[in-house]
Amino acid sequence: MKTNKNLQRRTLKTGLMLLMAMLVACGSGGGSDNDTEPAGNSRTSSYIGTQSPGDVWSWTITMTGGTGIFDATNETLDYEYAGDVSMLPSGFLNLTITSSTDPDTLPGDRTYALEFPDTALLAIPTGGDPLIVCAAVGPCPADDAVYNWVSLLDDSYDASMDDAYGVTAMTIAGSDIDFAHEFFLLDGTDAGTGSSSDFTCADGRLTHPLNPEVFVATPSGLLITDNGPSLGGIVGMQAPAGPIDLADLTAAGREFRGVVFKTSAGADVETEAVWVRTDGSDGLITGNYVDIEAGVETTSLATVVLTTQTRPGVIRMTRTEGTEINHSVIMVNRINGRYFIYGVGTGLPHHAGENYLVIEH
Repeated sequence: MKTNKNLQRRTLKTGLMLLMAMLVACGSGGGSDNDTEPAGNSRTSSYIGTQSPGDVWSWTITMTGGTGIFDATNETLDYEYAGDVSMLPSGFLNLTITSSTDPDTLPGDRTYALEFPDTALLAIPTGGDPLIVCAAVGPCPADDAVYNWVSLLDDSYDASMDDAYGVTAMTIAGSDIDFAHEFFLLDGTDAGTGSSSDFTCADGRLTHPLNPEVFVATPSGLLITDNGPSLGGIVGMQAPAGPIDLADLTAAGREFRGVVFKTSAGADVETEAVWVRTDGSDGLITGNYVDIEAGVETTSLATVVLTTQTRPGVIRMTRTEGTEINHSVIMVNRINGRYFIYGVGTGLPHHAGENYLVIEH
C-alpha cells in the first residue's frame, strides 16, 4: 500500500514510553475496564499491530485481579520485552520491565498502561518514536467490508504530497482476500488508487507470500495494516452504513479519552494523553493530562468544531488553541455502542503531522 516512508527504525524505549490501550467490548463476551476487573478473575489478551515506519508488533497481557504480566515483541527488529503489571489507584497500569533483548531497554525501566481488554491496544512512545496501534487477535474475516482509515504519520510527512487518509474495500472469494484502496491528501485532494490481492488468513493475520503487508481485520470492525519495513501503516474502522449523526456525537455529557502523537521534532510536546468532552452545543473541548497517575488535567484547553462530513464516517474538523487553528480529518463510527475516533492532521503550535485516537469513555 502506498503511504509515507521513513527509513529510521523504532524500538520500545520504555524509560520514555507511555502505553495506553483503549477498547470497547467485542462480541457477546464483552470486556472490562482496568479499574473494574473482578478480583481473582484471570484473563489473557493478545494483540497484533503496526508502528511507523513499518514494524509489526505483538502483545500479550495476562491479568489476575490487579496484577499480572506482559510480553511484547517487535517482530521486525526481533526485540522482545517482558515485565510485571500492577494497577494504580488512578486506573492506569504500571508496567515494569524484567527482561528485554532491546539494548536500549533495561530491567527496572517502567511505563504506564490503561487497558480495556480484547479489542484494541495503543502503545505510545514519548521519546519521539511513532505510536504503536494494535488490534486484538481474533478469527479471520468472513464478509466483505469497507473501511475508513488514517495513515500513521512519521517525521517525514509532507501534507502537500503524502496521503493522510483513505478508504479500503475488502472482498473475500473463497480463501482469497483482496483489497482496493483510495488515497487522499489531508486537504481532500484525490491522491490515486491502489490494490492488494490474493491475501490469505491464518490466526487472525492476513498475509501474502510475496507481499510484506500484514492486515488485521477484527470482528468488531477495526482495521490495522502494516505495510512492511520502512513503508508505514494505517489504522481504521468499518465505514458506517450512513452518515454519522453529528448532533448525537456532540450530545451533552459525552466524554472521550485517548492520545495525540505529534511527529515533528520541532514540537515541544510529542505525545499527550488527552480527554475530549462535549461543550453542550455543537462542538467539543479538549485538553491533556499533566499527571497520568493522578489524572490531573491541564487548564489550557482547545475547542473543536466539526465542519463537514465528506462521506459516511469521514468528517473534517477545526481545532482552535489560542490564536492557532488546526485542520484535520477524523474517521468516526460506533463500535458496540461507543464512538471510536481516529484522526490525522497538522498539530499545534508547530503544524507538525499528528495522529490521535480517542474513544468514548
